[in-house]
Amino acid sequence: MPKTLIANRVNGSTKTFAVPATPAQALTFCEANLEGEYAIYKSVAKLGSDVVAVAPLLLSVAFKNELTQQKGYANFVLPATKTENDLFTALIGTTLNGVLIDSVSTISQRICDKF
Repeated sequence: MPKTLIANRVNGSTKTFAVPATPAQALTFCEANLEGEYAIYKSVAKLGSDVVAVAPLLLSVAFKNELTQQKGYANFVLPATKTENDLFTALIGTTLNGVLIDSVSTISQRICDKF
């Protein structure tokens, strides 16, 4: 039976719970029943019959504009379904904190134990 982890944030409080559903079924459940922000994490099978939830990644990045030499820093929480390169691709060409981003680099990354 599939297992999906849901993290629901309402009024600054985060509740995490697992449901016996696929990620698509969990998304339907969240859209119909939950308020606030929510994130869905699919489970991946480990050796044997155990199932573990994949934790999100906390990524600290530095970005800059090569032409104006403006710099900025930001932290992002990436769901398990996204990679560092997905974030970099999304940031290039956007403006964040007044900086038109054309270069992004990682400062640090770690497993996010809190939503």
